[in-house]
Amino acid sequence: MKTFLLCATLAAIASPALAQPRPASVDPEIPRQTVRYDDLDLSRPAGADALIARIGRAARTVCGEQSVSEFDRTGNRRRACIAKAMSTAIAQVDAPIVTSRFYGPNQAIKLAGK
Repeated sequence: MKTFLLCATLAAIASPALAQPRPASVDPEIPRQTVRYDDLDLSRPAGADALIARIGRAARTVCGEQSVSEFDRTGNRRRACIAKAMSTAIAQVDAPIVTSRFYGPNQAIKLAGK
């Protein structure tokens, strides 16, 4: 079964816990959501796009909702939480087409040099 846990605090992600079942040492107060993708073909763009959409929904859920009055105070923190949650989850899936579709064709690639 292909799944991973998307976990977040208000401003940061508990990234080591994302790809594993919840161990006893993980803080039970950290919001988390399991994202299943065993029904998707990640070698095809449609499957990659569907997984990215699922990850986005899960990230928005674990990073919390905000009201209009809270937007100015927490909007930047929530956006950072969502971006970190999504990029961490995409990296953990480790599927080239998913990564490419998420970051787009203009993704900068750093190569190691001498």
